[in-house]
Amino acid sequence: MRATENEAEVGHTGSASQGFGACVLDGAGAILFHDDAFASLVGGRAEHGRTTGGSGPADGRDGSPLRGALFEQLGPGLTLRSGSVAEVSVAGKTLQIRTTRLPGASGPAWICAVQDVTESRRTKARMEISVETLTSLVEASPLAILTLDLDKNVDMWNPAAEKIFGWTRAEIKGKPYPIVPADRWIEFSQLFDRVMRGEGFTGVEARREGKGGRILDLSISTAPLRDASGKVTGAMALLEDLTAKKNLEQRYRHAQKMEAVGRLAGGVAHDFNNLLTVILGTCDLLMLGAGKDGDLAADLETIRHCGSRAAELTASLLAFSRRQVMQPQVLDLNGLVHRITPILQRLIGDAVHLDLRLDTQIPPVLADAGQVEQILVNLAVNAKDAMPEGGRLTVQTELVAVRDQDPLKPGSYVTIEVTDTGPGIPPEILPCVFEPFFTTKGMGQGTGLGLATVYGIAHQSGGTVEVHNASGRGARFRVFLPRAAHNAQVPSPKRFGTLACGTETILLVENDASVRTTTTHMLESLGYRVLSAADGASALELCGEHTTIDLLLTDAQLNGTQRNGMGGSEVARRFSELRPDTPVVLMSGRLRPDLDDDTTVFLPKPLRLNVLATEVRAVLDRCPQRTAERTHNDES
Repeated sequence: MRATENEAEVGHTGSASQGFGACVLDGAGAILFHDDAFASLVGGRAEHGRTTGGSGPADGRDGSPLRGALFEQLGPGLTLRSGSVAEVSVAGKTLQIRTTRLPGASGPAWICAVQDVTESRRTKARMEISVETLTSLVEASPLAILTLDLDKNVDMWNPAAEKIFGWTRAEIKGKPYPIVPADRWIEFSQLFDRVMRGEGFTGVEARREGKGGRILDLSISTAPLRDASGKVTGAMALLEDLTAKKNLEQRYRHAQKMEAVGRLAGGVAHDFNNLLTVILGTCDLLMLGAGKDGDLAADLETIRHCGSRAAELTASLLAFSRRQVMQPQVLDLNGLVHRITPILQRLIGDAVHLDLRLDTQIPPVLADAGQVEQILVNLAVNAKDAMPEGGRLTVQTELVAVRDQDPLKPGSYVTIEVTDTGPGIPPEILPCVFEPFFTTKGMGQGTGLGLATVYGIAHQSGGTVEVHNASGRGARFRVFLPRAAHNAQVPSPKRFGTLACGTETILLVENDASVRTTTTHMLESLGYRVLSAADGASALELCGEHTTIDLLLTDAQLNGTQRNGMGGSEVARRFSELRPDTPVVLMSGRLRPDLDDDTTVFLPKPLRLNVLATEVRAVLDRCPQRTAERTHNDES
């Protein structure tokens, strides 16, 4: 009677569709009763006391086929005791078997509950794979991924976070969040509170701090972490390092400003330098005749000094816009520093000690000597203003090898460093120091062109300039200049003494009437015969009318009044076709023109009498025709 009740109970405990089945075993493990779901799960056809489709009788008794089908796979590991749990594979399914002693039976008996856990095991395997995949993604992500607990301590810290911020996982796990600067803590706490309220946010830009105090620009996205009940237990953050991108954007904006101001400067520089040519050239001519008139000479010197300062201002405008007329030459940088040291010492005053640390082994550089002097003067003045109570100004030279450093090409560079002991540059204005017209000085105390000029000269020379700042410990400006060729020789310095004169015929082409008149007077004061033309067509007509022309001196930016729109370079080219042995000198107050051959010489405006005399005489003396004439005269 009891067995019948058990059979009734077991026979209706489930169905195959539910994935659960049950059976009753005797003390020897033979199946006494089972339900249909049990038979379906194990792959046989169920009848009370017998199941077909198993692996065959285990001991020759009725009821054993199912035991053979199911339990022999467990081998000696099967034990019939209450609470035992085992898993076996049958007919392509994973079955979980739970065994419990059946109370009240006339002899030892057991009830086994069988559940199909195939899908759950597959799900678990998929979850394990997903977890591994997600872990790999976190580890390989270029974004910093981290989690914080409710106390703002770090729980997770991936390799990208190590790379971006500098702390290793071992250094930071379980410790307070270290990347928030003190002055940003309130802002961070407000954002963290938003996450604790379950809000989260995406793409918030903020400044954070890396190991060693390095300030980083970041894009931050966060989401709350929750437990099974939905309670917020912490925060996860994804941080993208925008520092390099911000720096690139800053350089691009700076380049745009330079381009805009440079266009303006280049547009006015030519006309302004023409005016200065008239002012300074006339002043030089008047000083030749001033003689013993001390008052007149003093007034003329005042005019010349102011004109020279105006020329320097124009050069500064062109320098930071990288449009300055350059005259690069092989240059001994240490020698230049020594020559300009007395000037630097006067600029910085007695309260600032000038310390030279020059590497005697550095090679020559290829640069414009006047522009390098301008770099040193501007940096010295800038340093002196940073040390009103006195201090130390260090000038150091060094040879360095550059492999990958934007915007420099790989190669050897000579650096010149200017370091002060002032308070340093505040971080908030550091990105602006090379901006044109940016200054922290009061009204009338500075133009804001000093460091912008340094920047422009360095880049136009094929180098760059870096600023390194330790707030409270001074600032260091490092200028890179390209070294000259290995076999380059430093030329002997030019000396201006008695004005070099001559009697040759010079064809002058200049469309500005005042400049043409002043330049004609300067050349005639040196003894030359001058043929002047206002445009290219007139110049070529004079070339056809006169047999003897020893030199062509033409403005490179002829414009406005030419009858055929012929520019200075075109005039020079056509003149050289007509007279291939006659030298050509191009003038410009704005850009250095592209010179097609070695016979063309460049002369920058504003023109000065001593420079004009020296350069014209040098060009004429190098002319092959003049050399042949001198040889013939010597032989005669």
